[in-house]
Amino acid sequence: MKEGYEVVAGFMKNYVSEEEECSTRVDRDEAIKVAEFLGIKEFIIFDFREEYNKKIVEYIYE
Repeated sequence: MKEGYEVVAGFMKNYVSEEEECSTRVDRDEAIKVAEFLGIKEFIIFDFREEYNKKIVEYIYE
């Protein structure tokens, strides 16, 4: 940003968890706050839940 680069913030959603200690909602909200603090206007959420489940979770349980 300072050097003229266009900066985009991103959040990877790999799994769904609503447990207080590891809530994806809380993590996302914190990432948005950091982006806002840094002055990053564009924020993209990448949804990798399906890929994560197929390539990681299913692999572990095979």
